[in-house]
Amino acid sequence: MKPDRLNAFTDGVIAIIITIMVLEVRVPAAGGLEAIKPVLPLLGAYALSFVNVGIFWSNHHHMLQSARRVNGAVLWANLGLLFWLSLVPFVIRWIDEAGDALRAEKAQDHGLGSAPASREAPSRGNWRIGPA
Repeated sequence: MKPDRLNAFTDGVIAIIITIMVLEVRVPAAGGLEAIKPVLPLLGAYALSFVNVGIFWSNHHHMLQSARRVNGAVLWANLGLLFWLSLVPFVIRWIDEAGDALRAEKAQDHGLGSAPASREAPSRGNWRIGPA
C-alpha cells in the first residue's frame, strides 16, 4: 500500500483529536482577565498538548515522506500511535475535573509515554517502510 492513504487517515484522526482537545477547554462565564485565572492550568495543558500532538504529526509526515510502500506492521504501529494520541483529550478533561495541575501533568507523562514507543516500533523490527 502507498503511504498516501496512511498519511490521509492519520491527518484526519489528528485533526479530530485537536478539535476534541479545544472543545474540552471551557470558556469562563464572566468577562475580564480575572475570569481566566481559574482556567490557566487547563489552557496551559491544552497548549502543551497541542504542541505535543503537532510534533508527533510533523515527525509522522517526515518519516513517511521517504516511504514508497507500507505494510501491515506499519499500519498497526500507526494505529498504536494514534491510540495513545487519542488519549490526550481525556487527560485534558481530567486536568479540568481534578483541578490539580501537578497530578494531571504526571498523568499526561504516563498517558503519552507509550506514543514514542509506537513511533519507534518500525525501527526496532524488520518492518518494511521503504521500497518493496
